[in-house]
Amino acid sequence: MILFLYGPDTFRSREKLREIKEKFLKEIDPSGINLETLDGARISMEKLENAFSTMPFLAKKRMVIIENLLSSKLHAKHADAIVASLEKKSTKDAIIVFWEGDIDEAKAKKNALYQHLVKQKYKYSFLLLSPRELQHWIKQKIAERNGSIDPLAAAHLADIIGDDLWFASSEISKLVMYAHGRTITVNDIQTMSPLRLEENIFLLTDALGQKNKKLAIKLIHDQMESGITESELLHKCFWHFKNLLLIKSSLNEGQAHTSYELAQTLGMHPFVAKKGMAQANNFSMDNLKDIYKKLLDIDRIIKTSRTRTEVLFDLLVMDA
Repeated sequence: MILFLYGPDTFRSREKLREIKEKFLKEIDPSGINLETLDGARISMEKLENAFSTMPFLAKKRMVIIENLLSSKLHAKHADAIVASLEKKSTKDAIIVFWEGDIDEAKAKKNALYQHLVKQKYKYSFLLLSPRELQHWIKQKIAERNGSIDPLAAAHLADIIGDDLWFASSEISKLVMYAHGRTITVNDIQTMSPLRLEENIFLLTDALGQKNKKLAIKLIHDQMESGITESELLHKCFWHFKNLLLIKSSLNEGQAHTSYELAQTLGMHPFVAKKGMAQANNFSMDNLKDIYKKLLDIDRIIKTSRTRTEVLFDLLVMDA
């Protein structure tokens, strides 16, 4: 049996992976002897083929989890050979799980392993949630913790957390503990969630739109010095400029003419739509796309080098 989990929403895909592992340990092998996790970036072809063919020990099946193989050097060199090995070896005694994070599907569709995996019966694509789906997810997760949330509060929280469910999960835990059995309100979120960061992102965007680079750099450094992590700041910038791109596109295409219509069309909190509409007028669509691309570059550089985050943000401001 082959399972394929992939997509940019790594929080939900990790939840699904954990669910699969727990079911295997509960129903097939409580000892865990037959559960193996392999890093696609560090594995050899020989090790991979052994993982496919090794027989289970004192259990009816074994489970092999292979992470990030599609983005590995091994896959780049041996995609066809990996598929041939999968097709040649019987998987009746094994459950092979391929887990991938965000992948470029346009490129992935051109390689043999991706084509093989997406044809499997058990494939799970985890796309980012829409604003309305995110609100439903928030309500569901709070209910799982024996809490409840007001619909307006759920919409407000969704606007704050954007599409980062890892961040969302920690915020939900804090809010449920704070509410202590009562329904979570907007006031609770304003008290407990990092609205200071949200407010400063609006100020930062105003500064960028007005070409006030000195103020923009000061706001970034103030956030860093206040203890905000680089991932929190970057996530919030992603969230806000993604909203501005949606707002700008909607305005350009005549889908909405007021902030109320924007909020309804895009599923945004009215405050975010109102602020975003005013700010979108200070940028061209090309400006917004360029800033968003630079944020993607910062994210990539942070993950692959030791360059100071403040320097990268300073460069973004100077080039904006």
